[in-house]
Amino acid sequence: MPLNKTISVADLDEPAVKRQADELLRFGRGLLFRGQRFAVNGVSKPRWRIRWHKMWEYARGLSLVPWKPSWRVIDFGGGATLPVYFLASRGLSVKSFDIDAALTGEARATAAKKKWPLEASTRDLTIDPLRDDETFDWAMSFCVLEHLPRTQQLNVARQLGRALNPGGYLTVTFDF
Repeated sequence: MPLNKTISVADLDEPAVKRQADELLRFGRGLLFRGQRFAVNGVSKPRWRIRWHKMWEYARGLSLVPWKPSWRVIDFGGGATLPVYFLASRGLSVKSFDIDAALTGEARATAAKKKWPLEASTRDLTIDPLRDDETFDWAMSFCVLEHLPRTQQLNVARQLGRALNPGGYLTVTFDF
C-alpha cells in the first residue's frame, strides 16, 4: 500500500483500511448511543455516519501505523475528533492541540468522563512551539496544516517531525 497518494474511495476496500474504518464506525456509533458527540471538520455533533472522504483520512491514517497502547501521540488540530478519542480509548497517551476552545473543552470533559489518557490544549504551535523535551511516538494532523498561513505550514510540520522519537511516525493529510 503506497504511503503517499491521492484520495480514492477504492482505498476503503483495502483489507487493513476497511478493518480500521469498520472499527472506527463501530466506535463512533458506540459514542452516539451513549450520548457522546465528536467533531469532524471543526463541527461537533452526534453522528451516525462519517462521509467517505473523512473516513478515508482517518482509517487510512490509522491503518498504516503499527501503533501500540504504550505510545505517546501528538495530534495537531483534531480536538474532539474520532481518531483522538479512538486512540485514547485504546490506551495511547494523546496530546491534542486545537485552537478551538469549545472543541478543546469538549475533549477535556470527555477524557475526564471516560478516564482516557487524553490531554487537550488550545496551545497554538505557531506562536508557542514544542519544546525539545516534548517527544512522541506518533504525530498526526488530518487536514489542518493547509489552513495555516503559508509561512507557518513548514514551521509546524518541522515541529511535528522534530518531536518524533527515533523510528516515530508522522501522519498528515491535506484537503488540497
